[in-house]
Amino acid sequence: MHAALSRLRLLAHLCALGHGAALQLRLLILGLACSTAAWAHNPILVDATVAVDGTQLQVVLEIKQAELLFAQHERRSLFVDTADFRRLEPAISQWLTSQVLVDADGQLLALAYDGITDPGSAELPDPMQLRLHATLPAGAHWLHVRMLLFADLGGNLSIIDNVHLEAANQQGATVKPGETATLDLSASPATPRSPSARVGDFMDFLRLGFFHIVPDGTDHILFVLGLFLLSPKLKPLLTQVTAFTIAHSLTLGLSLAGIFSLPSRIVEPMIALSIAVVAIENLTTKEVKSWRWMIVFGFGLVHGLGFAGALKDLHLPKGYVLKPLVGFNCGVELGQLTVIALAAGLTFWCWHKPWYRSRVVTPASCLIAGIGLFWAIQRGLGYGISP
Repeated sequence: MHAALSRLRLLAHLCALGHGAALQLRLLILGLACSTAAWAHNPILVDATVAVDGTQLQVVLEIKQAELLFAQHERRSLFVDTADFRRLEPAISQWLTSQVLVDADGQLLALAYDGITDPGSAELPDPMQLRLHATLPAGAHWLHVRMLLFADLGGNLSIIDNVHLEAANQQGATVKPGETATLDLSASPATPRSPSARVGDFMDFLRLGFFHIVPDGTDHILFVLGLFLLSPKLKPLLTQVTAFTIAHSLTLGLSLAGIFSLPSRIVEPMIALSIAVVAIENLTTKEVKSWRWMIVFGFGLVHGLGFAGALKDLHLPKGYVLKPLVGFNCGVELGQLTVIALAAGLTFWCWHKPWYRSRVVTPASCLIAGIGLFWAIQRGLGYGISP
């Protein structure tokens, strides 16, 4: 993600050199698309389960195939078969053991690679579970887990401590690459921790929601820009954003509660298509129609199912819905308002110019529509998304 942010800074500099809001806005949209196109709505996220049994430590890393291949500089999205994976396994094992740092009471442990969990048939699972192990010093009280995987791309590492192999005693932490999660080995398995102690507080979910939009949610950013472009007037914009918020909150809550969900192979192409539809409508009308909010509401239902993936990957305790839902949604809204504020800051001075539509709305909407259609086709063919 650092590389993506560097591209955005360069494009911002180019915007400052250019003349006119049209150039600035088009460069910004193009930069958003190019900087994170490979990972649009699919930020790097690794689940690491740390289990302790006596003096034996086991780390299970759950990583998507596309991310493993990306780390090995392979220009494709999936392994062909088990033999294909075995070819790269020596390099993968060396990479994993160098990127996962675990110390017990200050003593760095030597991790060994154990292979993939239950590879099953020739068709490999996605995400894949890769196992590491180490021997703990006798009487260790604290584990410090630090992971460098994908440190140059950002994202989250969800670390679950399954101390003493007691599921009721799980505690968890979501950290950034390079940060350290501290796990208590002396905790009694008979004293389960509360959900809030395991998965973070309100501010953690608020930050996760914000970063899911800015800078990680390129597709959501383009959708919000599509809403903004047709009319920057406060009332129609507020109506659309409110409809979108209510809709995505509804499906996000239903998905977190386990009542309703759809696989990403369906949701992701629909999100991309929603971007294209909103942008194309901008080209066919000059004013916000009274029924536009209903279209936005429908697309908001789809985006909510996409948002749910970011929280589901955290393995939240069953029934723990309210705090993640409210915190994440607040973060998403702050992210969306930030996008609108930035777009307004670039264009406010020319809203009433006679050329605003021809030089800003039309070219920017064409660019957004093209990106949305490209992503819809790409995702419809299954590139870069999990089943």
